[in-house]
Amino acid sequence: LPGLVRNLGEAALGVDWRAVPQFGTRPGGRSSTVRPSVYAFLRDRSGRVAVVRATDGIFLPGGGLEAGESPEEAVAREALEECGLVVRVGACVIRLVQFVVTAEGHDVEKRCAFFDARIERENRAAMLPGHETLWLGPPRAAQILKHESQMWAVRDWMKLRGAPRRGGMS
Repeated sequence: LPGLVRNLGEAALGVDWRAVPQFGTRPGGRSSTVRPSVYAFLRDRSGRVAVVRATDGIFLPGGGLEAGESPEEAVAREALEECGLVVRVGACVIRLVQFVVTAEGHDVEKRCAFFDARIERENRAAMLPGHETLWLGPPRAAQILKHESQMWAVRDWMKLRGAPRRGGMS
């Protein structure tokens, strides 16, 4: 993980992670593993947002950085693996921290960076099993995501980007 922390730190120079919005409960008296994580805001032509249904919930496309990977490379990889979409990664628009406890009981401090990204083409053959892409109106996406931090990020992004305020599951 030290290499991962360095990668995200290089991409987010000057970020004081203590000063960004924080979600979940910081473990009292225990140390957390810092996990740099990245997520994509992807819209289709109708203004709907891509979310991923996995076995453990509904999330924005994204996840943790792999060794030697830049945040932008991780966003592109995750969009391909989880949604079967080749994307062009834009700017990082939101940063926040989400504290989680893994199924194994480990405390994790996810330092999350959310990027605007544009769909270039589909490549469904590259999707990993166990993922389903849903296209939802931003308000609906903000209601059903598993992590409060992602719900907040979608609402904040809607304000920043003027995303259409459509609801519904289609």
